Amino acid sequence: MAEPFSVDFPVRDKLLPFKERLVNGYYEAWANDKDGGRGYSRELFNDEIKRIVEPLWMEALNYHFHPLPKPADKFRMFVYIQNHRTNRAVWHNHPEAELNAVFYLDAPKKGGELELLTVEPSGAIFEKQKLKVEDNKLYIMPFWTYHRPLPQEDTLDRVCFNIQYHTENKKRLIQRNGIFW
Repeated sequence: MAEPFSVDFPVRDKLLPFKERLVNGYYEAWANDKDGGRGYSRELFNDEIKRIVEPLWMEALNYHFHPLPKPADKFRMFVYIQNHRTNRAVWHNHPEAELNAVFYLDAPKKGGELELLTVEPSGAIFEKQKLKVEDNKLYIMPFWTYHRPLPQEDTLDRVCFNIQYHTENKKRLIQRNGIFW
């Protein structure tokens, strides 16, 4: 069974100059939100950030999944901001993708873990797992993995980036170790 895992992802220092603008833009959109979607991730349209992240993302995927099917669409990222006052800890997965990944800018020191729900279908066993998130780590999980960001105690805003991988005709990915996703 495919299991979530993390890989080194050295982006913090490269993305830190963008943090204030990301946080301000996120909260501005949140304050102006008329459809009640407050606290959810929003698509990131910053091409500078995408030029930094995309090559590292593709390098990680090409190393861990082989052969890697061609992506179905352009590279897209989503951003979610959280601090000690704002949090939306909703269980969710990403069935529209083959895999989902998340990384953080200014991961919290207290709280703010990534909680995963592992399901063993043969025995109908559900197990919760908490991952203490770190800067410069990319957390990769199968699309069916339910997860949520837990509340944090830190007052510092953390930026959570979400990336999904989509293929044409929803092809299953194969890890280098032969495990199907």
